[in-house]
Amino acid sequence: MNRAIDGAGRVRFSRARKRRRRFHGDGRPGDPPRVAAMGDGVERAIARAGELETLVANEVAALERAYSDNEVRIRALLQDIAHQRDIWSARPSSAQRDLRRARSTCATTSR
Repeated sequence: MNRAIDGAGRVRFSRARKRRRRFHGDGRPGDPPRVAAMGDGVERAIARAGELETLVANEVAALERAYSDNEVRIRALLQDIAHQRDIWSARPSSAQRDLRRARSTCATTSR
């Protein structure tokens, strides 16, 4: 507080006004601290979004690789099944005989 004597000889106290300096995150006066904090929060959110975008891209690439690997396996299995079907259809008497043996074996073991 500052003291001053007025014309009547009385001591008057005046309060010095404090200037409030408000800073941006980088030290510029102007915006209140809340705005700087919001800016920091937005920057963190953008950085996190970039990290998440990288993670998602990596996961999508891994899924695409797994999909293509599984597609190759399924195609190989289907080709093998088609080959076995062709073998069985070429020799129907042999296939019928093998099925009868399998049935009889199952019937005797289940008793």
